[in-house]
Amino acid sequence: KQWYQRRVAVGTFFFFQGDSDEARLLWLRLPAPFKSDLELQRMWGIGRAILQDDYANAYIPAPNSLELLVLSSYRRRTLHSISVMYKSLALSEFQTMTGLADR
Repeated sequence: KQWYQRRVAVGTFFFFQGDSDEARLLWLRLPAPFKSDLELQRMWGIGRAILQDDYANAYIPAPNSLELLVLSSYRRRTLHSISVMYKSLALSEFQTMTGLADR
């Protein structure tokens, strides 16, 4: 159990720091029994969406505090990228990319 908690913490740290490749490699190294944990599956769902720039699926409804931390970091990096790469952007696309869509 303690090993599992450490791995989740390390994976979350990788996502928080924007190192999604390291988080992906950690997921691949996890034994199958750990991958069946629902909390870890939710976190990896977010991570997979981040890796694929699938903005609509990265921002999940009702994230827990750990997921919220990762999503906040991802949103901050996305906002920085938008500010550097786009001269103009449709509001609907901005909302999707940042998870700030009108609900």
